[in-house]
Amino acid sequence: MAALLSLRRPRAVNAAPPPVQSPASAPPPLPLFRRNRALLRAGVGAAMVLVALAAALTLHYLHQQATQRMAVMTQSLARAMVLTFDGILDSIDVSLQASADEIGRQLSSGASSGRDITGLLVRQQQRLPVVPYLRATNERGDIVYGAGLQPPYISVVGREYFALLQSDPTQRMYISKPLFGRISKKWIWLFARRISRDDGSFGGVVYAVLNIDQIEAILGQMQLDAGGSIALRHAGFESIAGRLGSGQPFPVPIGDASLSPRSRAALRNNPLRGTFVSAFANAGEQARTFSYETSQRYGYHVIASETAAVGMAEWRGQAWIIGGLGAAFLLLALTLLVLIGRAWWRQQRDVAAVLDSQQSMREAQQIAEIGTLCYDSALGSWRSSDIFDRIAGIGPGYPRDLAHLLALVEPATHAGILEYLRVDCPQGHPFDREHVILGAADGRRRWVHAKGRVRHDAASGHWSLICTMQDISQRKQNEREIRKLAYYDMLTGLPNRRLLYDRLQQAMAGHARSGRQGALLLIDLDHFKTLNDTKGHGVGDLLLSAVAERLTRCVGAGDTVARLGGDEFIVLLPELAAGAAALAGAAGERIHDALSEPYDLCGHQHHSSPSIGIALFDGREQELGELMKRADTAMYQAKAAGRNAVRFFDPAMQAQVAAHAAVAADLRQAVAQAQLSLHYQPQIDAAGRVCGAEALLRWRHPRRGAVSPAEFIPVAEDTGLILPIGAWVLETACAQLAAWAATPRTAQLELAVNVSPRQFNQPDFEAQVLAALSASGARPELLKLELTEGLLLDNVDAVIRKMAALKARGIGLSLDDFGTGYSSLSYLKRLPLDQLKIDQSFVRDLISNGPDAAIAGTIIALGRSLGMTVIAEGVETAPQRDWLAAAGCQVYQGYYFSRPLALEQFEAFLMQ
Repeated sequence: MAALLSLRRPRAVNAAPPPVQSPASAPPPLPLFRRNRALLRAGVGAAMVLVALAAALTLHYLHQQATQRMAVMTQSLARAMVLTFDGILDSIDVSLQASADEIGRQLSSGASSGRDITGLLVRQQQRLPVVPYLRATNERGDIVYGAGLQPPYISVVGREYFALLQSDPTQRMYISKPLFGRISKKWIWLFARRISRDDGSFGGVVYAVLNIDQIEAILGQMQLDAGGSIALRHAGFESIAGRLGSGQPFPVPIGDASLSPRSRAALRNNPLRGTFVSAFANAGEQARTFSYETSQRYGYHVIASETAAVGMAEWRGQAWIIGGLGAAFLLLALTLLVLIGRAWWRQQRDVAAVLDSQQSMREAQQIAEIGTLCYDSALGSWRSSDIFDRIAGIGPGYPRDLAHLLALVEPATHAGILEYLRVDCPQGHPFDREHVILGAADGRRRWVHAKGRVRHDAASGHWSLICTMQDISQRKQNEREIRKLAYYDMLTGLPNRRLLYDRLQQAMAGHARSGRQGALLLIDLDHFKTLNDTKGHGVGDLLLSAVAERLTRCVGAGDTVARLGGDEFIVLLPELAAGAAALAGAAGERIHDALSEPYDLCGHQHHSSPSIGIALFDGREQELGELMKRADTAMYQAKAAGRNAVRFFDPAMQAQVAAHAAVAADLRQAVAQAQLSLHYQPQIDAAGRVCGAEALLRWRHPRRGAVSPAEFIPVAEDTGLILPIGAWVLETACAQLAAWAATPRTAQLELAVNVSPRQFNQPDFEAQVLAALSASGARPELLKLELTEGLLLDNVDAVIRKMAALKARGIGLSLDDFGTGYSSLSYLKRLPLDQLKIDQSFVRDLISNGPDAAIAGTIIALGRSLGMTVIAEGVETAPQRDWLAAAGCQVYQGYYFSRPLALEQFEAFLMQ
């Protein structure tokens, strides 16, 4: 620095620059003004020309600055929207890719389950707050996977995205034009990916949508001036959504692909981004500055604009001031020429007026808020404008040497500035950079944009650097906010899914080289939906924020805590030393204990617990999605263990899930290929006659043979297949009753059908039963529905109303497995039952076990006292039958009389 301070300086290095004289201290006019009027006229004329030229140049410069500000503002707005929608589309693409890969693997293994695939899509959709649903089709184009779908399924064969993805296995994520949804009846923006099996064959498509009104809501979050606008267009320029700052409806209809010739020319010259001004405005409209930005990853366009009336309002005010001052100066100069012969005092007054006008001119220039600085290499000192001093936080007494100038700049930039002054300035290179200055008075950090030019004195070899400086701190703050929106969760401030995936991929790549291990902890809050439903989303948000704070305190500086969406959080431990499993487990327990502590939410104490799944990784995993799936599987294992638990991923879990999926897939084929059948177990009355039968579901697998109902009925319940199976059983049973009615020997037989709670709780269950009876022509009084006590756990009044409606139609109702459930006598007396069925667990040991005998006798007495018939199932010996008959039981069922029989065998049994 010392060498630079001595660069081309005269001897008086510390000499201060001459002070700037104020108008009051200006010297009086010289006698030349009176002695040579011709020269005075020429000088005044030249001054008038110079003032007019200065005013024109100043207006031109300020106009350029205003135009540049409008361009920067619209460019920043378009860029912010591209970053926002790129982040949303990145999340959608990751979820679609993960879903397509998983569905493809399930289809290839033959273990695909509609319930599992729907569950996968629901979980993926929950991680995308802006996406109303994710759905998938089969290879025929039927939408069969997704929440809330019921046959008949809608086909998308005619849609462009289905045909394109079906024909092109290399196609990336398809992004549609705006579409009018067949299901939602709303305008949507659709995104889809191909589902490919392991052999590359087409397995369908998985797609997600954004409702156009959701996109308009996102655009509505942007702060626009009254004359501003922002629009989102598809890659083919079809209008998707838009917003006007005035609050008026957006004038371009959805799907309209028309563009002005100026817009097309700009996009043709620079398809990625650009700015242009509309040359002519339509009738009743104003000229606008347009900036557009094209997403390089997804091809859509964002167009932001601002009217000249708003953007140039400040410049017009400046133009009026400068024009007025220039006119005043010209008027004064003309007056001076007219009154050139008047007294000297008049000349002094005119000069003073001119100086006053010049001061006003300087004040007008300050409106632009651009400071100036001039460094003189000969003096080694600098002078600056008031605006520069205000931005730098210095006063008139601040030293003007180079060392104190550098003290205003952040130390990290000192070397670069010195290098520029030593090398580039003498060569005449311009100066243009952004850096931070430190206020001398308040220490406040400000970002500034400095631009400078060099002037050389050929005679002396000295040079001077003239710089302008503008405060851009607000622009830098806006850029930080845009980055925060793209990579961080708005509620908790934690990294979002996009930033988490970046860090996780970096960790996995590093472990692949080093062989070290890391861990991924997936955390789900138990019963969070209940809190939202009972206390409201505001209280739920308070809990999520508190959880984020506790998680951050539980991890180290190199770890990452992220929020996936909803009540799901991720903790990434990228570097674990030896004993990674123990360290990850300890971290999981530490997090579990921290999140289990009570929360103070709006003055109320709330208790919450987490379910935590842990998956270790060492870089050998092929895909990030597989690691996330493992953590998700471990978390659901923790929930299956009763929640409030920590579980590691275990390959046995995967095997159990795969086995369940295999049974579900085979069962789905069994329903489609009519592999199910009904067997009939006779029911015998006290006189030894067959009075009816129970219809029991059987499944004979083409390869595995007979499959136990205990194995496939729970799978049917889990996957929802119990609904179509239950409907088929009901229809088949009613058809059999109608067939028996044609023969006198079987015309009076009753047929009992088991009904699952899920089937019974369907809103249209009563209509299903009546439709089956009507279609078959069976008598309602011969149909008996066997219900379980599990129905009484929820909404007892609604269950009783539905039972009463069925009973009013003549249909019989039986309570199956009585004595093993939770029904109380207060409920029992309200139920419109015809029959109680003693569970076989009480019948099996009633001869040798006193409590079982007492329970069976009590059930018989209770049923008879309430006017119901009592049937005992599981009767296998004559002593059991005799004991039950003596106790007053009227009907029996069990192996003592007959096993469940196929239809032909049952009818042969009736003939014996």
